[in-house]
Amino acid sequence: MALPASRNAPLVVRDGMIAVPVRGISPSQLAVAAHWDDTRALVLAYLAAAREVAVS
Repeated sequence: MALPASRNAPLVVRDGMIAVPVRGISPSQLAVAAHWDDTRALVLAYLAAAREVAVS
């Protein structure tokens, strides 16, 4: 079971999976984490992008 944002549902619904809207809940927060010594370029780019769009 996953609870993706409504705009992301089409990205994860496939192979017999369905998306059911959930109403009446408040917005949630998202946390992004990586191992402290992970130096893979893709991980570092993802963390940098997350920092750019983060809401303080």
